[in-house]
Amino acid sequence: MHQYLDSDNSGTSDVCVSGTIGAERVASATKWLRDNKKVGILGEFAGGANTQCQSAVKGLLESLQTNSDVWLGALWWAAGPWWGDYIFNFEPPSGTGYTYYNSLLKSYVP
Repeated sequence: MHQYLDSDNSGTSDVCVSGTIGAERVASATKWLRDNKKVGILGEFAGGANTQCQSAVKGLLESLQTNSDVWLGALWWAAGPWWGDYIFNFEPPSGTGYTYYNSLLKSYVP
């Protein structure tokens, strides 16, 4: 599954709908996984480098962690030197996603 936090779920904007949209958007998938006795992984997610998106990403990750019986994990989109100044680039040491979210994401790794 993929989940973005912008208004059209496309991941093309660094503006998140709200600080709670991450948890809200994975709630129905969480229910579906549990009802169908399945497990899932969030294969792509990202949010813009701003406080509203940071709250949304944190809420999304907390929801996945709380429901770890059905969620195996999540992967940030995207990384690699070819992404350059892309709004979600997690390429160390200077990608926007990396500089803004590295510390937060590390806090969810056991």
